[in-house]
Amino acid sequence: MTIGAYQASPSRQDLVYRDRWMWLSFEAGGNLGVQGILLPSAPAQGQISWSPDESRLAMQDAQGRVWLAARSGAFVEVPGAASLPTWSFDGQWLSYCNSANALWVVGPGTPPLQIADQIECPARWSSRGYLLAYTLTAQSTTPQVYVYDPLAGKNNFVSEGARLIDWSPDGRLLALVRPDATAGRRIIFSVDPLSGKQLLAGRFLQNETGPQTWFPQSGSYLFGPYRLTPDLFSASRVADAVYAATSQSGRLLVGIGTSELITLSCLEPAAGQSHRLATANLAGYKPGLLPGVWGEISSDGEWAAAYVYDRGRYQALLSRCDGTAQLPLSDPVTVVPGEFSPNSQWYLERQIVAGASKLVVRDLTENITQTLATADHKLGLWIKPLPVIPPGGYSLTGRLEDDRNRPLEAITLLLDGLPAGVSNEDGHFSLHGLPPGEYTLSPQSDEYYFEPSDEFVRLPSDEVDFEFSGFSIESGIPPDVLQPEEEVPDEGSEGDLETGEAQPGSQFIPSGNPFILLPWICGGGLVLLVFLLFAGVIRAVRRRRKRRAEILPEPESPVMEDDTAPVRVQPSEALLDQTQKTKIADRAATLESKSVPQEETGEERLQSWLGEGVQLVRQGQLARGAEALRKVVEADADNATAWMWLGWAAAKSGDRQLAVRCFRRAKQLGHPRAEQALIWLRKTG
Repeated sequence: MTIGAYQASPSRQDLVYRDRWMWLSFEAGGNLGVQGILLPSAPAQGQISWSPDESRLAMQDAQGRVWLAARSGAFVEVPGAASLPTWSFDGQWLSYCNSANALWVVGPGTPPLQIADQIECPARWSSRGYLLAYTLTAQSTTPQVYVYDPLAGKNNFVSEGARLIDWSPDGRLLALVRPDATAGRRIIFSVDPLSGKQLLAGRFLQNETGPQTWFPQSGSYLFGPYRLTPDLFSASRVADAVYAATSQSGRLLVGIGTSELITLSCLEPAAGQSHRLATANLAGYKPGLLPGVWGEISSDGEWAAAYVYDRGRYQALLSRCDGTAQLPLSDPVTVVPGEFSPNSQWYLERQIVAGASKLVVRDLTENITQTLATADHKLGLWIKPLPVIPPGGYSLTGRLEDDRNRPLEAITLLLDGLPAGVSNEDGHFSLHGLPPGEYTLSPQSDEYYFEPSDEFVRLPSDEVDFEFSGFSIESGIPPDVLQPEEEVPDEGSEGDLETGEAQPGSQFIPSGNPFILLPWICGGGLVLLVFLLFAGVIRAVRRRRKRRAEILPEPESPVMEDDTAPVRVQPSEALLDQTQKTKIADRAATLESKSVPQEETGEERLQSWLGEGVQLVRQGQLARGAEALRKVVEADADNATAWMWLGWAAAKSGDRQLAVRCFRRAKQLGHPRAEQALIWLRKTG
């Protein structure tokens, strides 16, 4: 089904026509329901930003005013906004720029807050967390990239001399660009803002064809023609340019050749197969409305559409990716010439013949075309299949059981953090009357932690029945509580604390039969017992202070400044003057001379210390492990993984207070399991 002259939501189930917002739904009995509200004004073409659940929208009208509107019919004008706001991944936060390019953020129940001046708009929200990335462009300094955490209210410095491109599709990595020393080239690199890892993706020509952007790919990331590993350890070039990708089939639409002559091919990296589709000759090409090479691939990877500049004219074709069939297309008239249907069985073309606009729909299975007249040749889109909404809404069901497959009763189920139901005596739960949308389902208990800890649910969905396995908190340390995310291998559940170390809450008393104390007391041993207890307390205090001195780093924890080392996330207010920088450099040189060969780089040195410290702590050599980890945080105070393992060493040593301090520091730095570690400490204290 195609619609002309509408602006559609990402799911294509909500439409805006002039000043009317409409949404469609199939109801019980097959009836099509159409509902709608009036907007405060008609949005300018393309000036709509939808919330993730599409229940709200932000828009800018022809007069430049910016509005927020909800399906309930409520709306409000955003004061001072000069650009279209962008939503956080869950729709709870908005960011926008004013006329002076100052960045503002609005949160749930909070007034607008200015967080930066003179930025490149728009800022970019991560798709997996409350992090907002932006480029600061103050005239007195070189461009700087920051990440803002609205929950903590802090701006964290990422890189200097670079500009933000965007987050990776899963919201974990940042793509940045900076000029190369060679004229006409630019350096593209990626950064993990939590760990500070950096990887050079490649050096691109300033006028290089093809999109320099992220593509989702199973088990890796694609940026332009480069494949990046998730841990940022390596990057490899798969082609000279990547124009489109599909995660369903793993096929890529790529270009081979970086000068005027480019071969367009379908590539299967896993199988090492490539099928040539067309050749572009860009001699004489002048950048304008249409790109020199444009391509799209269907979601199933079976078909590719390509529009390429070739010897003074455009060549437009529709090809099977295996090279077995090729169909001609009409000449393109817009920047995005056509579109595959969501099920990959149809292709939509736009044509203008003698001033009249038409939509041509091609059946790819039967090679049949149908022509439709439209009022505006610039529009025409596919609407995804509409779900049938049950009369009482959707339901989610599931079961909770412990590690022995026994049902868990009276466990609270949270939906987006709010109580929504309780499991029964058989461990089953049912949540009913849910409208379409996206939810996070998670069990909550003071006695158990669960695997998985939560489930992401999008309704309607094929999967509405879930199982959670509960493990007693008292039985031991959760296996994933203190495990760093990527820097070290997975670890199993830890057992009791190291033999001979002070246990939390232990007392200095004789072992064996407790009745042996009676002769002591009756025979005048009470004074001796009190003395021994007092001596034991003093000994325990001294031991704890000694452990703290061994594990906890000195109060001053400088950060190394090295343009060649991987970028580290640092709070903007912690920027150092020249005296501090000199002191840090001297300190790092001292640590280097004592611990590692001179030829090692700063990153290699830190990784060596980190790996050594983790291994020693795992083996129970707590003091030696803490010493290595202490070197890491002395050189890099923002290494969340090192702080987590220092907390683990303190916990195994029986110093829970010190462990709390380390875990809290790791939490401030964004370690994903720090909060769970703190909860475990409270439960087992």
